[in-house]
Amino acid sequence: MSMLKNTSIQLNTNQQTAKIMKRFDEIDFLKGIGAILVILGHMQYTDQLKNLATFIYGFHMPLFFWISGNLYKKPALFGEYVIKKAKSILIPYCFFGLLYCFFSFIIEGREAGLKGLVGVCFKVVRDIPIEIGLWFLPVLFLVSCLFAFIDLDLTNTFIKNSVITIISITGFIIVKQFHYLPFGISSALPCIAFFATGYYFNQYIDFVKKVLVEEHRCLLFVISLLIIFGVLIMSNGKISVRMGNYGFSLLAYISSMVYSFCFLILSLLICSDSGDLRRYTNFKSTILFFIAS
Repeated sequence: MSMLKNTSIQLNTNQQTAKIMKRFDEIDFLKGIGAILVILGHMQYTDQLKNLATFIYGFHMPLFFWISGNLYKKPALFGEYVIKKAKSILIPYCFFGLLYCFFSFIIEGREAGLKGLVGVCFKVVRDIPIEIGLWFLPVLFLVSCLFAFIDLDLTNTFIKNSVITIISITGFIIVKQFHYLPFGISSALPCIAFFATGYYFNQYIDFVKKVLVEEHRCLLFVISLLIIFGVLIMSNGKISVRMGNYGFSLLAYISSMVYSFCFLILSLLICSDSGDLRRYTNFKSTILFFIAS
């Protein structure tokens, strides 16, 4: 009897582990898509292909904040969460940022090195030498910690969502007026909306898998959304999360979140054993998993 009970417990544990690993397959695939979009978005385009950059910029960075929110788990203690995030996000940022400042000093001289140091330590979203893409790390740190603070401090769901909404709207207003504040604050405030949407969407992921993915109801729906909101993204013009350029902010937010949702659904279709697309995409999936890792 004891052996049967232990076997049952082990099976349940294995099922839970498999479920977690399956979820990370889907998220890793999504991160692979995002990484490719970042590369495409930073390519030098001819005049004929500039519209492609406008399209990609409409959702590729919000997608990463959405993914981060999707992976968020409520911590037990805020201080421990901040330390954990600092180790995983800020330490790599400081290491590579200072390394790039050193290279800039060696290659371009003292003035360039000092300018880069100010960019890394103060401006964050500007003047980082060699690789400006590092701005994402400190901004993600601020967004994650701010959301965790609100999540732990406020127990009432309505108040919590209201505070997040007010912070996001304030952030969208600030970036229009000031363009940037030090330490990436002005870039972080609007992005808490992307992060929060990813987190709240994850609460319904099992429903989405069952109703939309396993029952094969969503491919045409997703394609329709991609076309409709793709047109809206192009009409809003090129946005920049780093510089706080969103065009019509509400349209930028909705469009980027719809695209994040659609790409996750496509990832579910590809990664799910019952997905319509899995048997056609094994090779492509392997490539994207490799990029994400």
